[in-house]
Amino acid sequence: MLDREQVAWRRMPAVDGRQGIPEGDYDYDEAAAIIRHDRPLNTGEIGCYLSHIKALRMFLAGEAACAVVLEDDIDIPSGTFENLNAIAAKLDEFYGDTWDCVNFGSAQRPGFQDTAFTENGIEVRRSTYMPLSTPGIMWTRAGAEAYVSSIFGQNIRGPVDTEMRSHFARRGRSFVPADTMTSRLDFSSEIAVSGSRTQPKGRIGALHIVKSCGIFQII
Repeated sequence: MLDREQVAWRRMPAVDGRQGIPEGDYDYDEAAAIIRHDRPLNTGEIGCYLSHIKALRMFLAGEAACAVVLEDDIDIPSGTFENLNAIAAKLDEFYGDTWDCVNFGSAQRPGFQDTAFTENGIEVRRSTYMPLSTPGIMWTRAGAEAYVSSIFGQNIRGPVDTEMRSHFARRGRSFVPADTMTSRLDFSSEIAVSGSRTQPKGRIGALHIVKSCGIFQII
């Protein structure tokens, strides 16, 4: 699908939560998870969280202005990257360096949003309460840096989508389409999940994007 979109891409191996937290890495605060979510996290949720952090670190270690992080069960319609390019250009025009991310793989739930603009027929809304699920997110460098350096990036206290929602509710710099721009494929993960919640989905893939002259180029 990415080849059809005529973008170069690279796949990032996921973190296997069954192996525990890498030494010297982010801490899993089980007591805080139980307080916030009434249960501890399972190994799949921990691995998913660390995989997203790993992708953001990879992005910040380079010089790209923006990055798109895709979970590998995402179904990408033709023209998605053309639309992302147009949306990013419009966000730059309207908001400069004060936008953090676009969660384009999820649609906005009713309430908690204001329409920012419509581009290529896609209504883009500023989201106070970012929708759950993270199949596709376009990040700015400022947004990724803010998340990684926040308490949500330093301590694992819940599933990655709920923690991102809490973070962006405070930041107020996230955007989402009124209708989802992608869908998800149905297949089982290679990483078995233990715990109270099943997760029959795929692993994390990362795309690193340089924005130059209004064009996305992936390295």
